[in-house]
Amino acid sequence: MMKKFIKILCAVLSGAILVSCEGNFDADAEIAALEAEMDRLEQEDQAIRAHFLERINTLRSRLTGLINEVEADLIARIDNEEAALIGGLNKKIMTFKSNMQKAFNDSRTYMNQSFKECRSHISYSFSNLDESRDALEVEITKAINQQQTAKVNKLLNLEKELNGVNSRAQTLEKKIRDVEKKLRDAEAFNQKLNNLTTVSHVLDDAYAEMEKNQLKLMKMVKNELTENYLNSLSTAQLNALKRCISKADGLLEDMQQFADEIADFATDSEDLLSSMESLADDFGSAVSDYESMVSDCEETMSNSNELWEYFVNSDAETYYNNIINITESNQNLYDNSIAQLDELMNHLRTYEGTVDDWHSEAHDYLQACYDYADTALEYYQEIESIRGW
Repeated sequence: MMKKFIKILCAVLSGAILVSCEGNFDADAEIAALEAEMDRLEQEDQAIRAHFLERINTLRSRLTGLINEVEADLIARIDNEEAALIGGLNKKIMTFKSNMQKAFNDSRTYMNQSFKECRSHISYSFSNLDESRDALEVEITKAINQQQTAKVNKLLNLEKELNGVNSRAQTLEKKIRDVEKKLRDAEAFNQKLNNLTTVSHVLDDAYAEMEKNQLKLMKMVKNELTENYLNSLSTAQLNALKRCISKADGLLEDMQQFADEIADFATDSEDLLSSMESLADDFGSAVSDYESMVSDCEETMSNSNELWEYFVNSDAETYYNNIINITESNQNLYDNSIAQLDELMNHLRTYEGTVDDWHSEAHDYLQACYDYADTALEYYQEIESIRGW
C-alpha cells in the first residue's frame, strides 16, 4: 500500500520536475532516491508490524491462562456463589453476624438487669458509708478535742480507707453507666454488622463486574487481534492500536495485581473473622461473669452494713483492724468488678474499631473494582472503535 503510494508520488514529482526545472536536473537519480526512501520506510513499517505482532502474541499467550482463571471464578459465582473469591467470605460474614447479634442481644438483656441490681447495691452502700463517715467525723472531732493524737491518726487512716471504698464505688457506678449506654445502643451495634454484610455483598458484585469487563477486554485482544487483522491496518490505525494496547496491557497487569490483593484481603478477612469470633464467646460468657459481679456488689453491701454496725454506739478505734479488713475487702471486690467492665469495654472498642477498619478497607477495594471495570470497558471500546475504522 505504501509502496504504491510513493511510486505515484514519484511519478507526479518527476513530471513536475521535468516541466519546471532546467536540463541539468537528474530525474533518474531523484526517482531512485525516492524509491530507496520508500523501501526504507516500508522495511521500517514491516519491522514495526512484526515487533507489534510478537508483542501481541506474547500477550495473547499470557492471557490464555488468565482468561481461564477469570472464567472459572465467574462460573463458580453462578453455579456456587460460595466457591467465588468473595462469595465464601460473604457466607462467613453472615454466619458471624448472626452469632454475634445473638450473643450480644442475649448478654445485653442479662447485663441490663445485673447492672440495675449492682447500681441498687452501690447506692445502698453509699448511704451506709456516708453514715459511717459522719459517725467517724464525730469521733475524730472528739479525739482532737481530747488531744488524743494516736487515736486521731488511727481514725484519720480509717477515714482515708472509707474514702477509698467510696471512690471505687463511684468509679464502678460510672463504668456501669458507660457500658449500659454502649449496650443500650443496640441499633448502632447491629448497624455495624449490617454494614459489614452489605459492603461484602456489594464488593462481590463490584469484583464480578470488574472480572466481566476484564474478560471482555482479554478475549478481544486474544481472539480479534490476529496477524491478518494487524496486516490489514493502515499505519495510522496501527499506531493508534499500539497506544491502546500498551495502555490495556498495563491495565491488565494492574488488574491481576489487584486481584491478588483482593485474594489477600479475603484471606486476611477470614483470619480477622476467626479472631473476632472470640468476641461472641466473650459476650456469651458475660452472663456468668456478671452474675459474679452482682454477687460482689451484694457482698460489698453486706460489708457496708457491717461497717456501719462498728460505728453505732461503738468506739471505732477498738475495731480498727476489723474495719480495715472490711474496707480492703470492699476495695478488692469493686476493683474486680471494674476490671470486668474494663475488659468488656475493651472488647466493644476492639469490635467497633475492627469492623470500622474492615468496612473502610472493603469500601476502598469496592471503589477500585468499579474503577478498573470502567477503565477496562473504555479500552475495549477504544480497540473496537479502531477495528471499525
